[in-house]
Amino acid sequence: MVNSVLTIKYFAKIIVLTMAMTITAQAQTWQIGSLTATLDDDGALAISGTGVMQNNFMPSDIDRASIKTVIIAQGVTTISDGAFLGCISLTAVDIPNSVNIIGNMAFSGCISLTSVDIPNSVETINFSAFRDCESLAVVTIGSGVSTVREGAFAGCTALTTVHFNAINCSDPTNVNANLFTSASLTTVEIGNNVKRIPARAFAGSGITEITIPDNVEIIGDWAFQNCASLATVTIGAGVNTIFNGAFAGCTALTTVYFNAINCSTIGHTSSPAFSDCISLKKVVIGNNVTRIPDLAFLNLSGLTEITIPNSVTQIGRMAFESTGLTEITIPNSVKHIDVNAFRNCTALTTVIIANGVTGIGNGAFESSGITEIIIPNSIETIGEGAFRDCVSLTSVVLGNGVLTIGDGAFAGCTALNKVNYNAVECFYMGSYLLPVFDGCISLATVEIGENVINIPNHAFRNLSGLTKITIPNSVTHIGVWAFSNCAALEEITNHAIEPPRNINPNVFENVEIEKVLLRISACWLQNYISANVWRDFNIAPDLSADLPEITITSHWTSPVDIMVSGAITENNRLTVSASVMPPSNVPLAYQWFRNTTNSNTGGTEETGFGAKENTFWIPTGLAAGTYYFYCEVSICGVSVSSEAATVMVQPIPVTDIISLIPYYIHVGDFTLSATVSPNNANQNIEWRIKDAGDTDATLENNILTTLRPGTVTVTAIIKDGTAIGVDFTRDIDITIRHEPVTDIIE
Repeated sequence: MVNSVLTIKYFAKIIVLTMAMTITAQAQTWQIGSLTATLDDDGALAISGTGVMQNNFMPSDIDRASIKTVIIAQGVTTISDGAFLGCISLTAVDIPNSVNIIGNMAFSGCISLTSVDIPNSVETINFSAFRDCESLAVVTIGSGVSTVREGAFAGCTALTTVHFNAINCSDPTNVNANLFTSASLTTVEIGNNVKRIPARAFAGSGITEITIPDNVEIIGDWAFQNCASLATVTIGAGVNTIFNGAFAGCTALTTVYFNAINCSTIGHTSSPAFSDCISLKKVVIGNNVTRIPDLAFLNLSGLTEITIPNSVTQIGRMAFESTGLTEITIPNSVKHIDVNAFRNCTALTTVIIANGVTGIGNGAFESSGITEIIIPNSIETIGEGAFRDCVSLTSVVLGNGVLTIGDGAFAGCTALNKVNYNAVECFYMGSYLLPVFDGCISLATVEIGENVINIPNHAFRNLSGLTKITIPNSVTHIGVWAFSNCAALEEITNHAIEPPRNINPNVFENVEIEKVLLRISACWLQNYISANVWRDFNIAPDLSADLPEITITSHWTSPVDIMVSGAITENNRLTVSASVMPPSNVPLAYQWFRNTTNSNTGGTEETGFGAKENTFWIPTGLAAGTYYFYCEVSICGVSVSSEAATVMVQPIPVTDIISLIPYYIHVGDFTLSATVSPNNANQNIEWRIKDAGDTDATLENNILTTLRPGTVTVTAIIKDGTAIGVDFTRDIDITIRHEPVTDIIE
C-alpha cells in the first residue's frame, strides 16, 4: 500500500507540472453533480452546492499546481477520494461543518499545506487523506471524528501540533497503523470532551509531555508507544481503561501523575502499559484515587518513588510487581493488597502496613527484599505465599486479628530467625504438605503473645531450627502437627495454668519430647505431671516465671472499723476480697493476725473460727479495749497483707457504785464491798485510800486495816467505767471506832 501511494504521489506531481506548462492562468468554473467549483486567477478554489463531492471532481485540464487555497461552502457533505491530490501549492483549506467524510488521499501530496482544521461534522478521515503533506504543522481534529484510516497523516514530517477533540474515535482497523507518527510532533492537546484516545494515536511521535484530561475514559493500545522524548505523563481522573502498551517504550519517561479515580484495567501481563519505560522513577498517585489497577506499574525496574494517598482502598493484582521500589507505606484506607502486588521487588526493604488493612493477597510480597514485617492487628487474611522466598526477612510480628494464613505464606524465608505470634484465634495456618514457615531454616525462636487462645494445626511444622517456645497462660488449644518435625526443639516454657486441653500426640510428632525441657511455674507443676503428652516431657519448675500478683480489692475504713459496746458477738466479723493474676485454679490461702499496734506486720496468728478464711469472726470475750487485726493472703509462696482493721470494744458505762460498808466500823480489818450499776457493767472494783486521817489505815486485796479511830476516805474505781481511758470513781467516807467495852474483869 505504501509503495503504491508513493507512486501515485510522484505521478501526480508529474501530471500537474505538465498541466502547468499547457494551461494558461485564467478563471475556470465547472460543475460535477450538485456541486459547482470556481478557480480564480489567484489560485483560490471555491466549491459550493449541497451534497456529496463525486470522485473525479477535479477535471483533468485543471492545473492542480495553481491551486493555493480551497474554500468549501456549507452544504457539501463529502470530500471525494483524491479530490486535491497533488495540489502542491495549496497552503490553506476551509472545510465546512457539513462535511462528514474526507476521502482516500483527498489531500495527499499537498506539500505546502501548513494547517488543517477538521470540523466537528467530520466522522471519517479515510486512508492517506493527508499523506505526505510535508509542511503540515498544525492539525485540529473535530469532536465528531469516529474513524481515522491507515496512513491518514503519514509522512507529515513537519507536524508539530495536534489539537485532538474527537470524542469517541475508534481504533484503526490495521493494528499496526499509527495516526500521528511524526517525530517533529511535540505538542498534543486532548480536548475537554474526548472520551477515547484511539490505538496508536500518537505512537512514535516526538511529544515531551502529555496531559490526559479528566474527561478521557479510554487510552487505546500502544497510543503513545515509543514516544522517545516523552518525559511526563498526567493521567486524568476519569480514565477507567488503559490498554496494552499504551506508553510502552517511552524510554525518556521519568514521572507519571496518576489521577484515575477508579481505573479497572491497565495493560496486559504480556504488554504492560509502561513496559520498557526504563527511566520511569517516580509515580504520584492523586489524592482522589481509590484503586491502583491490576498490572498498573508492572516491571518498572527503575521505579523507586511512590506515595499512596489515604484515598486508595485497593492495590490491584501485580500493580507494582518487579519494580525498583525500596520502601512503601500502605495507608489505613487500603483494605486489600491484591495478588502479587509487590512480588519480586528485590530492592524493597521497608514495608509499613497501617492498621486498617484487612487482607494481604497470595504472593503479595513474594521474593521481595523486605527485612522485617509487622502485620497490624487489622489484618485478617494473609494469602498463600504472601511473603514466600523473602530471603532477607529476619523478623515477623503477626497481629492479634489474623484469622487465616495461607499455605507457605512465609516459606523459604531462609534468614527468618524470630516470629512474634499474636493471632488470638487464628483457625487456619497452612497445610500439612505446605506449612506456613516451610523451609525457614534459621527460625529458632517463636514467641506466643499473651492473649493467644488457639495455636492452629500445622502452625510451626517443619521448623528444623526451632529451639525454644514460650506458651502463655491464655492458650487453651494446640492443633495437630503444630510443632511436628521440630527436631531441634530443646525447651518449652509454658505459663498456662491448665495444660492446653485435648492435645494430640502428633502435635510434637518426630520430636524427642522426653529430652525437651518443659518449664512450668511451681504453682502449676502438678497439673502437668499427670497430663496426657505433657507428662512425657522433662518437666522442671520455671524459676524465672513471673510470680503471681495478688491484689486485695477490699480493705476497711480507718481509724475505727468495728466498735462494740460491752462485748463482741458472733455478728462481729472482718472480710477481705482478693484476686490473683494470672488467674489460678489453686486457691488463695488466708491467715488472720492480731496485733497490739496499728500495723500489718509482727502480729500473732489467730486460731479461731475463720482464721484461715477470707471472713474472720472476731473472738468473743474480748475485754474493753482497742485491738488490731489483719489478713495475710498467699499463693505459691507469694503473700500480701491487708491493712490493719481497728476493733474497739467499749465498756458499758457505769452509772453508780453503791457502798455496802456500814456507817461505822471498828478498828482492825474490814473487807470493802460495793455494787455496780447497771449490773451488766464491769463489776471489778479497784479500791484505793484517798485520805487515812488519824486511822493509820492501810489497804491490801480489798481489806482495809485501821489502827486508831477516826475517819478514812476510800475511792472505788471501775477501770474504763465511763469509756475507754475514762475511769468511773466514787469516794466513800468510813467512820472508825474502838470496839465497845462489854466488861471489865478484875
